Amino acid sequence: MQQQSFQQPTHQSVVSTQQYQSPQQTYQQQSQPTQLSVLTSPEQPTVSPKQKSHPSTPDEEVDAFLLNTTPDTYTQNQSPELSASVPNVAKIRPTPLPPTQSILAKVKLLAVRRAWGDVIRVTNDALIVKNMDSGKGGITAASTTDGGGHHSFYSELVTAASSSTLVTTHAASDSMEKLREETCELIILRFISHLKLRRYVDLGKEIAQLGLIPHLPPHSSSIASNSEVTAVPPSPGTEVVPLSSVPASNAKNATASMSNTTSMAWKEGSLHSSESEDKVPSWVPYGLRILAAQQLQYIDGSSKAIDVLFDMRDRAVRTDYWNTQGMEVWRPTIDNALVNAFVRKREWRLALNSLENLLNGLEESVVREVEWWCRSNTVVEAERSLMKELILSSASVELLSRQILILLQSGALAAAHIVQSDVNSHSTRVREITSSQSTTQTTLAFLQKESTLVRQVPIRQLVNEGLLLFACANYSDATKCFRDALYKQKELGASSEIRPSGCPSFKELASPTLGFDADSSLTVESLNNLSLCLLYSGNMRLAVQELEGLVREDPTLYLTEGMAFNMCTLYELGSDGEECTRRKKILQRVAKRFFLHDVGVESFRLN
Repeated sequence: MQQQSFQQPTHQSVVSTQQYQSPQQTYQQQSQPTQLSVLTSPEQPTVSPKQKSHPSTPDEEVDAFLLNTTPDTYTQNQSPELSASVPNVAKIRPTPLPPTQSILAKVKLLAVRRAWGDVIRVTNDALIVKNMDSGKGGITAASTTDGGGHHSFYSELVTAASSSTLVTTHAASDSMEKLREETCELIILRFISHLKLRRYVDLGKEIAQLGLIPHLPPHSSSIASNSEVTAVPPSPGTEVVPLSSVPASNAKNATASMSNTTSMAWKEGSLHSSESEDKVPSWVPYGLRILAAQQLQYIDGSSKAIDVLFDMRDRAVRTDYWNTQGMEVWRPTIDNALVNAFVRKREWRLALNSLENLLNGLEESVVREVEWWCRSNTVVEAERSLMKELILSSASVELLSRQILILLQSGALAAAHIVQSDVNSHSTRVREITSSQSTTQTTLAFLQKESTLVRQVPIRQLVNEGLLLFACANYSDATKCFRDALYKQKELGASSEIRPSGCPSFKELASPTLGFDADSSLTVESLNNLSLCLLYSGNMRLAVQELEGLVREDPTLYLTEGMAFNMCTLYELGSDGEECTRRKKILQRVAKRFFLHDVGVESFRLN
């Protein structure tokens, strides 16, 4: 359906697989660029466009591109509609980082700017270098208050993984608990950075070094008479119950019941761990281990990740394996991870089955989500009921939209139209609830403002409509849908929380509710699809103008790997060899200037 030379990037294509990504999701593969430090970039003020002139140096060419001050074949006849949207001022250099920040805040900001090489460098200093300087180190009061301290907990993980015995974890103060949580978030950002830079070997080594792939205890040893089970993966808020406290008759009945379900187990012998017992400290959230299991699909390209995730799901559903309650809350998170893995392998039926499992368990997940939003406020029952309905409809829109993407990938256009009718019904209900609120001081109003799932419902509905119209070759109406989605996304703005794309919060690692989330922005996907519609309808010049306009607005946000590839393809179709190469090199310099480490040289199609 699409031109052979025009790339459909993973997270921006007409039938994009990025929509399956949640905090415990698959991350896009990226290439390793030149390592530039965003920490040393000089501060530059915003600059107003000047009279157009011909630049004489490479830096001046980049400035002219960002300011749109150089006449060329694409901008001489710029459309009035596009000209009205071009900003009057342009930022020609990235803003330097604030001088005083915590380590975690600095790393998150670097990740938002996509300076993944700097993320690796800063986390190396915070987690690893201090361990090398001070040996294995100990966890002391001083180490938790010196602005660092994360290295002590990272060292504890490494030591536990290489130890021959189970490491005992002691109770921690509030400050130590906070450092543990921040250490887990820093580890996640390291994982994401390795993936973005395609450092799969380094990623595999670090996961193995930390011992995060869960040990899954064999079925026969899950309940042993008059003994306490110790090989239990940690789950925040849960507690291992010694069997000695269970009446003998109950233990006997439980053992008999388990022996009758042996054939139901996916893997009984811990085939995915070389260790005989689970040695990860109990403060490590189970969500981090699920995330580590997901990375197996990138490391060796095999189905091992799917095997491990199915094993984890099997035992999470049947909580008698762990001799504890609460493990079933991880089932939606694991199902979401399985969707990503199946989509990556183009196993459409299996991906749809996992999505169906998510939809079937949505009611229970929504109850947990409502409780989380109401955790610090007293909310009356009527408001709780509206919150539940709002989250249920919004989550249904997200999951059904993912079904539509899979159906379009597999060519089931009629089925996709049927699913879209359900999306429209849920979207209408979301609009009714959000428009009926007359005050902004309620928990429901705060949910509407901050929940990504709720905020993205109208935009996701428009994008779905555009995809279906595009699949039917109705490019003019599809163009309108994608342009409307773009404008709505810009009007919506951002929520108060700044978080790197694809990076879960500690709450999602430790206390899962829904197990998935929506993309925080659909701008790049909408614009990329819009450019395709313009290209197929013969408006290639307008497609280039809109793509370049978005890059000028914010290179960090919009100049992705897929965007760069598609823009360079359009340059090849619309200009001669010398001019095409010049424009590609300008785009490459923009990526280098803004420290976009995940845009590899192959994206610019330079020979």
